Amino acid sequence: MTETKLKPCPFCGYDAELTTDYYGNGSDYCCVFCTNCGAGTAILSKQPVYDAVDIVTKNWNRRANTKDEAWRCQGNIGG
Repeated sequence: MTETKLKPCPFCGYDAELTTDYYGNGSDYCCVFCTNCGAGTAILSKQPVYDAVDIVTKNWNRRANTKDEAWRCQGNIGG
């Protein structure tokens, strides 16, 4: 798992928080959410939490610089 600082919320600029719960029964999950407005990533579960933490952190920190990049960030095109 890579230790990565979370960027501020892209909508309101407040701090973000990573939440993980380890139940050990297949219902472990993690997500990143804004501590002010509640915007967040999808909740990932049913996979190793250490992989999910890297995925949600990367998704939260991703920012589009152009309209084309924004379209790709929505999952419309890989790459």
